[in-house]
Amino acid sequence: MTDTAVIIIGAGISGVAMGHKLKHELRTDEFEIYEREEQVGGTWYINNYPGCANDIPIQLYSFSFAQRDWGSTLWATQPVIERYIQDVVKEHGLSDHIHLSHSILDANYDVAREIWTVSVKNNGTGEVFKRTCNILITAHGGLDTPRPIDTPGVDTFNGKVLRSQRYDESVDITDKNVVVVGNACTATQIIAEIAPKVKSLTQFARGKQWYIPKPPNLANYPRIQWMVENIPGIHTFIRNLIFCATEYYFAAMYAEKGKGVRKARMEESANHMKNLAPAKYHDALIPDFEIGAKRRVYDDEYLKSLNTEKVDLVAERPTRITSTGVVKQDGTEVAADVIIFAIGFDTTTNKFTEHFHSNSLSIREYWWRSNMGAYLGTALAPFPNLFLLGTASPNTASGHNSVLFTAECTANYIIRLAGPIIRAKKGSVRVTEGAEREYQQWIR
Repeated sequence: MTDTAVIIIGAGISGVAMGHKLKHELRTDEFEIYEREEQVGGTWYINNYPGCANDIPIQLYSFSFAQRDWGSTLWATQPVIERYIQDVVKEHGLSDHIHLSHSILDANYDVAREIWTVSVKNNGTGEVFKRTCNILITAHGGLDTPRPIDTPGVDTFNGKVLRSQRYDESVDITDKNVVVVGNACTATQIIAEIAPKVKSLTQFARGKQWYIPKPPNLANYPRIQWMVENIPGIHTFIRNLIFCATEYYFAAMYAEKGKGVRKARMEESANHMKNLAPAKYHDALIPDFEIGAKRRVYDDEYLKSLNTEKVDLVAERPTRITSTGVVKQDGTEVAADVIIFAIGFDTTTNKFTEHFHSNSLSIREYWWRSNMGAYLGTALAPFPNLFLLGTASPNTASGHNSVLFTAECTANYIIRLAGPIIRAKKGSVRVTEGAEREYQQWIR
C-alpha cells in the first residue's frame, strides 16, 4: 500500500487545477502537493518585476471553477493574480494538501509493485524523506528558472544586477542609471513601469518584436460597461466570447488561409510603431519576419517611453559588462547603477528529466533518444502512472490562449484515465509507443 494515491509536484496554476479535480470531482483526499517555494502561485509568485501583468484577459486567465466579478478589468497585475490563486487554494480546501518549502529530489518507478517512490527535501530543516504513490503528476511549470546570463563580466559589476524572476524589490531605482537587457513581453512591461522614475534608461535589444496596441479595459466601452454592471451572467458570456476570439486569432495568424489577416496585422503593427516611436528607432523596431512567428507583444506605454530624452534603445546585444556599466558593440560604455536582465526562461534543462526513472531510464535519456514530446502533452510510453502537466510539458503552452484552460483540460484527461487507479490505489496505465509516435508525427 502506498503512502498516498497521488503526488503532485508544484502548487502553481496547474497543481491547483489538478488538486481541485481530485478533491471536488474525483472526491478523494488521497493526494499530496509539494511546492518548492514558500508560497503557492508558481509563475505568479516567482515573477514579481515592476509592471508584471497578464497579457491574456483575466476573464479567461482564471479557473472555470473559480470565476470572479472582475468588473471592467481585462488586464490583471501580478499581485492580483497571485492573491487570486492563494484565495482559490483556501476557498476550495486545498491548503491542507500542500507542503510548502519542499523540493523533489528524484522519483523512481517500481514496475513490479506499480508504484512511484519520491524523495522529498524539507527546505527549512534539510530533512530528506521518501513518499510512495500510485500516480505521479509533475506540475512544476517552465517559467521559473531564468535563462543564464551570457554577457561576460557580469560578476565584475559594482552596482545591482537584477533578474525579472525573484526581482529584488528592495532596490531603489529612483534617479538611477538603469540598463534593461531584453525586448519581449517582460522587458516592455518593466520599461513602461520604471521609465518615469529613473535618471536614465538604456535598453539593449538584440531582436525585434511585433508590438500591437493593447486593447483597453471594458470601461472604455460604455455599452459593455453597462452590461457588466446590470446583466446577470454577463461575465460567463464575456469569458466565452474572449475564448472564441483567441481561437479565431490562432486560426487567422497561424493557418495558411490566414495570410491576408497576417498581412493586415503586420501593417497595423508597423503603423502603430511608426506613430508612437521616434523615427530614429523605426528600423530597429519593425521586424523583417512575418507576424505570428513569435509571440505577439502588447504595447501599453513602452513605445511612448522611447520618446523621452532619458530613454535610449540600443538595437544590439551587450558586448560585456564592466564594474561601472555595459559596453556596446562600438566599444563605448553605458554607465549603469542597476542592470535588469529580462531575457526569458531556461526551459530546456528541467532537473526532473534527469532524476525521474523507470527501468533505469530517465526522462532526459528518453527524450534525447526519441525527440522531446509526450502523448497529448502529458504521457510518456516508458513511464507508467506518470503525467506531465503545465507549461513544462511539451507542446502544451499556446501563444494565444489561457494556460489555465489547457491545465484544466489536461487535468480532466488525467482524472478520466487514472481515476480507477487512484480510487483503488493499485494498477497502472501507460500510453503505447505507437500512439505516442503517431501523436508526435501529427504535431509536427
